[in-house]
Amino acid sequence: GAVIRSCDLCHGVHRERRVSSRGGVQRVTMQPDPATWAGGIARAWNDRSGAAQRFRTQLGVPTDKPIIMTGHQPAFWHPGILAKYIAADRLARQVNGVPVAVIVDHDTGDVDGLIDRPATEPGGALRVERVDAIAAGLVDELHDSALIAHCTDDVARIVRMNEAALARWYRVTSFSAHAVMRTDLAAELIGRMGRDPIAAAEAYNAALQRHPGAGVRLLRIAASAERTELPLWWIAKGGARRPVLAGELSAPPPGARLAPRALLLTALLRLAGCELFIHGTGGGAYDPAAATWMTRWHGAQLAPMATVSADVTLPLEVHGPSLREISGALWREHRARHDPALLGATSLGDRKRDLAGRIAQAASRAKRASLFAQMHEGLATYRHEHAEQLDQLARQARDLRAQAVQAKIAERRDWPAILHPQATLDELARAVEALLIAADRPADVSSVQ
Repeated sequence: GAVIRSCDLCHGVHRERRVSSRGGVQRVTMQPDPATWAGGIARAWNDRSGAAQRFRTQLGVPTDKPIIMTGHQPAFWHPGILAKYIAADRLARQVNGVPVAVIVDHDTGDVDGLIDRPATEPGGALRVERVDAIAAGLVDELHDSALIAHCTDDVARIVRMNEAALARWYRVTSFSAHAVMRTDLAAELIGRMGRDPIAAAEAYNAALQRHPGAGVRLLRIAASAERTELPLWWIAKGGARRPVLAGELSAPPPGARLAPRALLLTALLRLAGCELFIHGTGGGAYDPAAATWMTRWHGAQLAPMATVSADVTLPLEVHGPSLREISGALWREHRARHDPALLGATSLGDRKRDLAGRIAQAASRAKRASLFAQMHEGLATYRHEHAEQLDQLARQARDLRAQAVQAKIAERRDWPAILHPQATLDELARAVEALLIAADRPADVSSVQ
């Protein structure tokens, strides 16, 4: 019932003040409740199979302790990604396990070493610039570091630099997604897909339809089994990738190698590679579909998964409202053009709501058209009578949209971790540790029988 005046469109948000000047850890999230994690780890450890032992041996990871696993593409990570690596490291210590990470080495969009960082214009406005992290002196070139086995040189280089830059906050044993594809388990599942690709693809698509928030494209199922798409990629020598059709498994393109899509990769790792897989928010959205797919198609239960993420901002200073306040103000400006009551024209606002209700109940198209025309005639009258106020609101909205650019830079959470002060990343580690310590868990899950 409040009336918006042109001077208080944003409830004062257009008055100059500082926002996002402190920076630091804004939020750390863990789902489900970390208090439930140890029980799931213990059950998965006690239920591990001989196939799991063989799978881990083939990956070169320990077989005598529970595996707490995470992973990501090779790049200079933002602190939200670092948070899940810290969590894997600290949780493994608590349960007498081993922290392990998969390097998704077939997804190499950021191995050129270029990163975004904030910069300041002569007038003080913030902007984003793209720089080479090495040339800018943000990381050291590690010429003497051993390259990670089975990775391309560019991938290994970025992985080693990222690991060295963040070594203060976590330690993990790493392996590549390419190594997963050389295991007996991967060969077994791919062979089964090849024998009945339509069944595999139908179960995969059904799982995605059950989890519409996964954000993963359905496989194309053709009338011919050989033309049916599988959850795999062909990776060419130059790095380009394309979907795999079932009929191509027996005749791969020259020089190409197989790589798993996201659901297949985490399905393999949760099936035999770990007792808990820690995702970020993206993986947390799609991986429930992997569990549903494996249950429906393979009749198997996967190890538990959890999600860990964090919002961490740089200490950037801009003057003006926050992004949330700007969004609310712009919504109110838009609504004021369509709801007369917001500018005090209550009778016109009541009239519009009455006509909208009658339009919804009208029995004929002609009646709806007549009522619709009446409603817009009323809106036209309102906009004419309040043109000056609406114009002023529109001018303020334009100013706010310009300020939104600055607010987005100041509140951005995905700046590379190497740009953050050491004290901020220390704060992040303490926040992750605090959430894990608060959960009551046994100190040694591997001893639980």
